[in-house]
Amino acid sequence: HDDAVQAGVLHRDISAGNIFIVDGKGILIDWDLSKWLNNSSAPDEVRQPTRTGTWQFMSAALVWNKSAPHTFVDDLESFFYVIFWLSLMYSPNSMSPADLTSFMQTVLDPQQYKGTGGSGKADFFKGRSMLDGLAFWD
Repeated sequence: HDDAVQAGVLHRDISAGNIFIVDGKGILIDWDLSKWLNNSSAPDEVRQPTRTGTWQFMSAALVWNKSAPHTFVDDLESFFYVIFWLSLMYSPNSMSPADLTSFMQTVLDPQQYKGTGGSGKADFFKGRSMLDGLAFWD
């Protein structure tokens, strides 16, 4: 991702299905939704007529505001959601199935309403109370 941004390209669809792990290194695939940055020497944002990406892994800003520009920071936030989602889904942890379902539906996969996903992700970053007592086991 860093190499692409340095070259002036945003991926814009960071998701669990678009990352291959080969010899311990991550490789991004599926560059169909990528865009050239306006100024490749100073990566900042891409304006698009519609949002792109996998809903569960989109940044809080893009989920909340359908006209927000997509920045490299949004892609970085998507990496956080991918790692967090994989950890919750595939690592033994203390979250009950009901709490996990509630968290996924509220934060990572909110229902769309008038083109937005609401404030679940932003609220999660502010309070994180849904994860009180969360522990991971070996």
